[in-house]
Amino acid sequence: MTEKEREFKVKMIDKYDGRIEQLNNERVNILMRGCLGIACGIWGLFYMMAGSDNLENYFDIFQVFAGAAGIIASLGISVNSTFKTISNIAKKANLQTEVEKLKNELEVDKIMNSENYVNEEERGHSR
Repeated sequence: MTEKEREFKVKMIDKYDGRIEQLNNERVNILMRGCLGIACGIWGLFYMMAGSDNLENYFDIFQVFAGAAGIIASLGISVNSTFKTISNIAKKANLQTEVEKLKNELEVDKIMNSENYVNEEERGHSR
């Protein structure tokens, strides 16, 4: 493996590590969306229950429909959050696999071409 190939692989490892960190930070946003979905569902349920006792006036009918809308919004937000979580986990797993593969390739090259790495360490180019 040439020095440029090694540098490229090291840059790719750094890039993938940065993306993994970014995915870890997105986890909080996804969790907050999931909590929002749960809150909408609870709000919708209680609002619907409060209006369904007596359907004699327009406000009670409005409460029932608003509660149903809250429950539907809760389902949409929760499903979206679930899919984003699964996607996030899959992307992170793929990136971690790629990082491990690149690290293994660098280790194998270091073993196979140890004389090149000794020269790089003497020049101060080791990672």
